[in-house]
Parts: sequence; structure tokens; C-alpha cells
Amino acid sequence: MPAKAIEKQEVAAVEYWRGVARELAETPHRQRGAAIERAAQTAGVSKKTAYRHLKAFANWKSERKRRADAGKTRQPDESLMAVAAMLNEDKRENGKEMLTIQIAMSIAERSGYTVNVGQSQIAKLLKRRQLDRESLAHAQTYTRMRSRHPNHVHLADPSLCVVYYAGGRLRLMREKQFYKNKLEQFKKIQFRVWRYVLTDHYSGTITVKYYEAAGETQ
Repeated sequence: MPAKAIEKQEVAAVEYWRGVARELAETPHRQRGAAIERAAQTAGVSKKTAYRHLKAFANWKSERKRRADAGKTRQPDESLMAVAAMLNEDKRENGKEMLTIQIAMSIAERSGYTVNVGQSQIAKLLKRRQLDRESLAHAQTYTRMRSRHPNHVHLADPSLCVVYYAGGRLRLMREKQFYKNKLEQFKKIQFRVWRYVLTDHYSGTITVKYYEAAGETQ
């Protein structure tokens, strides 16, 4: 088909759907569905395609009001949590999942939980609230901390060093001398050396100090 003919068809399509859009603007909301269906039949397209052409050629929107209860569900949270818990615990060590959503719903209902929506809706709710198997498998087990200024939050980590004091001298705890079968060697230690590492959460500054103590509480 020549380019000019194609261009004329496109212009005609734009004019047609813009005319339909003007007509819809004057049509009561409840009657717009029938009007769009008539326009689709005239153009020889489906109703779904008619909506697409109206948006593409005339920038038309249905202006359908959002339902007041949109995003809400009559499914109790405790029932949803019970289903999610069963699905999450079902996963075996080899990765196989034997329990289906439908079976979990049935078990929950027999256990006294209220299940008043269908399987597909339960699946959507689990996905939306990140309670499905995939979301729980990749869930983060930590929480980011926020500090307001230096010295607001400190993180301290003590560790027992391999050096110790005995007989007034600093010595090294060698593996051949100190192990579980030679506990009497530990009695010779007068003071143990502890290393404390303190990190300022805000600035990342690290401070290290060493202390000698006869035990963990001294």
C-alpha cells in the first residue's frame, strides 16, 4: 500500500476516535460501555482494541472512580499468616514443596481459621504482603540502623587474646600447651588479656584497647 494511502488511513483513524471521545464526554457514565461497543463494531475492532485506540489517538481515559474498598480484603490477617506459615515450613531440605495453597487453606479452615476468599486471591494477598515462599526465602534478617551524630551509637566487641600474664611476664598461649586435655595449664594464668574494639556507628571510627583481667567479669 502506498505511503500516502497509509497516512490517510491513520489520519482518518485519529479523527474517528477523537470524534468518539467527544461523544463519550457527553455520554452518561453508565451508558459509555454501550457507546464504546457500538464504536468498536463500526470500526471493526474488539471493545478492548477500541479502548486502546481511544487512549492512543484521543488520549481518552475512562475516568472510572476507584472503589472505596480497593486494596482491602475481608480475609482475616491471622488466617493469612497461618497459611503462610504452613507453606513456609513445608519446604524440605531437598527444595521440594509438597504443600499447595489449596491444601494449606483447607487445613487452616479445619483448624478454626476463617478462609472466605478463593485460592487465587490468597495467592495475591501472600504476594502483596511478601508472605509467599519466594519473598520469605529472600527476606532480609537484619535491620539498618541510623545514628544521629558521632558518639550516638557505639558497637563494642570483646575478644580473648592469645597472650596472657603469668609470673609477671607476658606469654603466648601456644596450642601445644593449652587445649581441652590440659586444663591445668589454664590455672597458671594470672591475668588474661582482652581486646575491646569499639566502633562509632556514625563516623566508622574504630578504637582498640587492651585490658588485663583474671576473668570475664573483672
